[in-house]
Amino acid sequence: MTKQKTKLKTLMLAGAVSLGLTSAAWAQSANVAPPVPSAEPTTGLLGQGYTSVAWKYVDFNSSLPSAGRGLSVAYNQPLRTGLDLNVNYDWTRASALGTHVSEHLLDGGVTAYQTFSWGRPFVDVGAGWVWDRAPGYGDDSFAFRFGTGVEFSVAPRLSVTPFVEFRRAVGYNASELDLGAKAAYRINREWSAIAKAQYDAVRHGPDAAEYSLGVAYHF
Repeated sequence: MTKQKTKLKTLMLAGAVSLGLTSAAWAQSANVAPPVPSAEPTTGLLGQGYTSVAWKYVDFNSSLPSAGRGLSVAYNQPLRTGLDLNVNYDWTRASALGTHVSEHLLDGGVTAYQTFSWGRPFVDVGAGWVWDRAPGYGDDSFAFRFGTGVEFSVAPRLSVTPFVEFRRAVGYNASELDLGAKAAYRINREWSAIAKAQYDAVRHGPDAAEYSLGVAYHF
């Protein structure tokens, strides 16, 4: 009889322990957040893998030529958190007195940034080559750039980025300081609409204003 009572107590204890473990497991499962849909598209372009193309218009402040038009193509690849690799191609063409003048610029660089609750300050450096072409004339030069700015998220899918950038073409002894702002609106996970407006303070030449509008494809 004593052995039977001991077995019964043992079984009851084992059952209580099993029930306790099962209840704890259910409670733990209940505390785990259920799966949620993927987050909304990320605002901004820093830290994003994308390729962009934009149409641009340049106002040369009533000099000759008075305006130029062209395309800008960019590729951005995150290397790690806080550091992006970028490659850029820029083409501009202007006409004056029946003569066409064109400029090609190809460069690459890196952008280092830091993320804060109020925005993403960044520093950008790059170098490449620039070519100028006109009938009976051609020249080229090594060129470099460095700049800084802050990317602000001003709406759930909209970012605005004021910036300042210094550019120099060594062979031409030409330099300029660009001040402006970029905007990016995330349409969906794959596409963003992008725009830029900037003022170019050019040394030894007329100043200019540049505007561009395009799209970026995120990968």
